[in-house]
Amino acid sequence: MYTKIHNPLTNRYVKINSKLGKNILKRYLEIIGGNPYDGSVPAWEQKAAAAAAAREAERQAQDAEHRRRAAHILEHGFSTSYI
Repeated sequence: MYTKIHNPLTNRYVKINSKLGKNILKRYLEIIGGNPYDGSVPAWEQKAAAAAAAREAERQAQDAEHRRRAAHILEHGFSTSYI
């Protein structure tokens, strides 16, 4: 477990249990996108979740298109003019 944190203003290390150390930790957490104690989701995590959802939606759309084409081929036979 860490006992010190870097103070970017003075370029020195500060004990994390001190008042100053706790303030530095709080500022670091605010900068990276959230406070773990307020139940909010950090901005970087929200962006990652949105990107994953977009990838999943694209994958599902591609799967639906593949199923549609396969159904057409089964029904009408293979034709390069359709595809």
